Formats: sequence, C-alpha cells, structure tokens
Amino acid sequence: MVRFWTHMIAENMNVVLVANFDEVLCGYAWATLQERPPTLFTLPSRTIYVQQIVVERAFRRRGIGSRLLSEIDAYAEHEAAEHIVLDSLPSNEEAQMFYERAGYSPVNMRLAKTVPTP
Repeated sequence: MVRFWTHMIAENMNVVLVANFDEVLCGYAWATLQERPPTLFTLPSRTIYVQQIVVERAFRRRGIGSRLLSEIDAYAEHEAAEHIVLDSLPSNEEAQMFYERAGYSPVNMRLAKTVPTP
C-alpha cells in the first residue's frame, strides 16, 4: 500500500490530500489531472477526476469533506482544468446530496452489465 501511494504522489498528474482532526487521520482525497488531446471529433480538455474522497463516518459533518473538495477546486484552478468530475454509487444518496451542495450536478448515467463466465 505504501508503494502504491508513493507512486501516485510522485506522478505529476495526481494530488493526494490528507485530513487530520486532533492529530487523527480522518479522511483523504485523491484526484488526477486528465488531459485529452484534440481529435477530429473532440476539442482538447483538462479535467480533474476525483478518484476517491473518504471521510471516516465519525468525523463527517465537521467540514472535512468540504475542505477536501475546496482543495481539489484550488488544484483544478492551478492546473487550468475546465471541469472536476467524480463518480458516486446510485445508492449513496448521502454523498450525492453532499456533492450537490458543493456545486456538482449529474451529467451522465453509466450503465454496466456483468459478462457471464463460461
């Protein structure tokens, strides 16, 4: 696990934020800058993708998640990104309400299908 995070932090396209509350690790966020070059069908873009954002349940509703998202906003501005994107499970209504309060809105619906094994 340490090797994974060391590699992610070393990559210039990643930012990893750690939240402490009274010297206790209580949350983190990991975001990646994704650059799309222009093609015949698309314009170039710079998007920050929030890979993960986690706040331990006991520390929620204390502004920690909002502070992590605020830092991701600052990272996006620094990197001249046009958008910040994240995914949320349809069943995680608490997270969706949190993201909507932070200014996020649904843009796509991803559908999945399990491929049967032979």
